[in-house]
Amino acid sequence: MSPLPDINKWALDVPTNFIRLYKKKEKKLQSKVDSILAELIVSENPLAVGSKKKPFDFWAIDIDRSNRLAYRIDAQERTIRLYKVCDHKQVYGKD
Repeated sequence: MSPLPDINKWALDVPTNFIRLYKKKEKKLQSKVDSILAELIVSENPLAVGSKKKPFDFWAIDIDRSNRLAYRIDAQERTIRLYKVCDHKQVYGKD
C-alpha cells in the first residue's frame, strides 16, 4: 500500500514585518497565534477559518477581543502569506 499523499498542507510566507509584530506580543498571545497557524496550515480551506475583510484584500481571525491575525492566500502556490498580527486599529486603520 502506498502512503497517503500529504494533502491539506499549506506553506507559510512569513515576512519580517510580521515577525517583528509577533515578537512584540506577550507569550500567551504568541501561543494563541501559534495554535491558529497550526490550524491554518492543515486546513482544507484556510479562507474558511477567517473572514474576508472588505474593502481590504485579506482575511482575518480574531485572536482575542483586541488582536487580529490578518493573512492572504495564494491558492495556486498553496501559500498563506501572513500580513499582520496586531490590534484592530493597526489591522484596519481605524477603531
